[in-house]
Amino acid sequence: RWHAVLLRGLYQIIYHLNSLPGNLTLFLIACATALAYLDLLHADLSWRDGRDELAAWFAEFDARPSMRETAPD
Repeated sequence: RWHAVLLRGLYQIIYHLNSLPGNLTLFLIACATALAYLDLLHADLSWRDGRDELAAWFAEFDARPSMRETAPD
């Protein structure tokens, strides 16, 4: 059940990403860290599948120096 809820939540992130201004916000940081968490501890969820726009956004955001400097070892 939690798996389905989590994946539905990804579509909410996509919806809100499209309506935000281009500047950095706490919402964007929270979304990026949540997606990084999924990669770290729940890679089996394959959250990128069928969510190309979100995956592309995350790849760009994850390349930021602040994300790279704070990534777990």
